[in-house]
Amino acid sequence: MCIVIQYCDGKFFIYMTNWGFGLCTITMLISAVQVTCWHFDLRNTRSLVQESAHKAETSRGLKVYWWLYNMTLSLALIISTVYWVFLHGKMNKPMRFPAISIITHGLNSVMMLIDFLVVAFPLRILHMVYGMSLAIFFFVFTLVYHLCGGTDEFGNPYIYPILDWKNPNRCLVTFVGIFLLIICYWMLLFGLYKLKRMFNRAFSVVWTPHAVGLI
Repeated sequence: MCIVIQYCDGKFFIYMTNWGFGLCTITMLISAVQVTCWHFDLRNTRSLVQESAHKAETSRGLKVYWWLYNMTLSLALIISTVYWVFLHGKMNKPMRFPAISIITHGLNSVMMLIDFLVVAFPLRILHMVYGMSLAIFFFVFTLVYHLCGGTDEFGNPYIYPILDWKNPNRCLVTFVGIFLLIICYWMLLFGLYKLKRMFNRAFSVVWTPHAVGLI
């Protein structure tokens, strides 16, 4: 629905918000597939893990899910924070679809945080580089887009006002700020992950190494 309503001759795809929400959707679909395979024990996935005396080998599909999950989790929080703090009401264009804006700038983080609190997925400190890599890629994309004369759907010569390359100093400050936000959010999430592990071991009667994930 977002693509159909906001396509605007392809301008839909220039926004980080839509990149992030698309990644959320793909991540959740892969998650649904993984949970379904586990629940119905397809290819004896659950049986092999429960019967094995050693830690089960991580499947390729689960590795892809883990990679997307790490990238999408931090990206969702960054998108919500940057939009509501720095961009909401300051985009120099009318808000045509406020309901969609709330979904793509708020529900994305809610969805990923609920998933993070419910699913026993491990976090690694160094995996913050996935979110940073995507931020670098988008940063370079905005520069190339500007140099090619790209505009938003209302003719403004930028994708976001805080990434207007007519003011490169502001772009650099934005870039550094987003990197710092990624680090702060990831350290907070890592702390919550450790707290989840502690509570799980303290209160789960049937705890086993396999009960906290396959990775």
